[in-house]
Amino acid sequence: MPLFSPYHQFYFSSGWTIVPPPTDPYRPSSGRLLVEFLANPKSALGYTGALGNGENALLGCFNFNTLGMSLGCDSTGPDCDWQFTGLRYNDISKATDTITSQTMSTVACPVLSNCDLVPVFLDSTFINLTELRINVTVAGVDKIWWLDDLKLSWFDDSCDSGLCRQEHI
Repeated sequence: MPLFSPYHQFYFSSGWTIVPPPTDPYRPSSGRLLVEFLANPKSALGYTGALGNGENALLGCFNFNTLGMSLGCDSTGPDCDWQFTGLRYNDISKATDTITSQTMSTVACPVLSNCDLVPVFLDSTFINLTELRINVTVAGVDKIWWLDDLKLSWFDDSCDSGLCRQEHI
């Protein structure tokens, strides 16, 4: 099934789906379901999945921090090479600017069956974001990937920001 929005305060680019095991090579790290990203070369982001606060970025109270997640990619051999990009809406330019990026590699799953997702943690620069983009390649080729246990927090968890989020659901 497509992933419209598992959380009412975030938006997801096309390509995200919720998948149940055992049809997928990776087991969820918690619960019974996980997210799969199926690339869409015809979309604006192509092989990159994005999640963010959409039009709520204009308000400022929906900015978030990305802490980490559990990941796996479609590879039986070479490592999975991940690119994470954090973006923030700029009130002055009225555009979304790249704030930070991080690359890392995770091990492949030799048989792509009953694989464990790999926990990853992003560095401390992934704060005050309005969008997170994720892409993975294997030996330079874009691949399908799986995600569970996405760890986010609000950048501003003050009472005023909480009221702003509540008011603009």
